Amino acid sequence: MQNAINELLAPIRQAFQSDAEAQATEKRAYPPPAPKIKKVKNKGTNYPGATGGGAHIESQTKADLADVGASVEDAIDTFNRTNMSQ
Repeated sequence: MQNAINELLAPIRQAFQSDAEAQATEKRAYPPPAPKIKKVKNKGTNYPGATGGGAHIESQTKADLADVGASVEDAIDTFNRTNMSQ
């Protein structure tokens, strides 16, 4: 079966190889794919090899804890007071 198909396509392939206009048309219709550009990943400041930034996150978390409270009950009271006043 494969040999029969190849025999039928042989004259078409030869005509295509000898026709420059057909090859140019094929290049315009099916351009080669553009090369992929590798994206640089932003690993952020918490990445073990990164410099700086870690102390800022810890201090921000401690500041948030001071605003809410040290226990769950304090946090719930703060939440209720802020939502009741609105």
